[in-house]
Amino acid sequence: MYKTCEKLLEKADVEAAYKIVQNSELNVRRTPCILVRQENASGKACQLFTELDIFNQQKWPKVYLKCENLQNTGSFKIRGVSTQFAAAKDHFATAGQDTADLQLVTMSAGHASLGLEILEDVPEVDVIAVCCGGGGVLAGVAAAVKLFKPDCKVVGVEPETANSMQKSLKEGKAIKMPSAKSVAAGLAPPFAGENAFKHVSKFCDDVVTVTEEEIKNAAKAAFNNGLVV
Repeated sequence: MYKTCEKLLEKADVEAAYKIVQNSELNVRRTPCILVRQENASGKACQLFTELDIFNQQKWPKVYLKCENLQNTGSFKIRGVSTQFAAAKDHFATAGQDTADLQLVTMSAGHASLGLEILEDVPEVDVIAVCCGGGGVLAGVAAAVKLFKPDCKVVGVEPETANSMQKSLKEGKAIKMPSAKSVAAGLAPPFAGENAFKHVSKFCDDVVTVTEEEIKNAAKAAFNNGLVV
């Protein structure tokens, strides 16, 4: 059983995990950041999601999507799995070794590779929105971004009916939320991860929520624009 981490991710942890992800036998893909909205674009170029009136209310000049739906397994989760597998080979080499830091050192650091790819592909990025369920991917991305580009904001996004991380930040501790439920089932675990909470508290600028209707509309718009959801 995992225990609470005693230290947060550092640059060296993130860099080491990034190399593992890049060379993993699990064939983790470097997924693209696609430009879906650009002001002053000629014609209708880069104007996906125009049917959503509420899209890009912040009037950002450019909006990109990091397409982890194109990942080898269809999800970002393989990033953390790849580093966890690699670390486990050494971690359990000594019989009876404690598993206290396994989740922190491997899984969260593996997810951090997603953040580093965004910084490399879109170096001018100033705000990154990340989905949040238990908080693992948000923790990793936020840590990577703040460690390597601290002026870039990172915002977590949860269903308003499953906002365990947002509530955890308000209460100052990771909480359980048995009532969590959402059409986005992967974002509705009954708790916020303890290690994830510690990283989100340190590295994330804010956690906001979206309604069930907004999730449905976004999924429909993505599908209508040719994106797998």
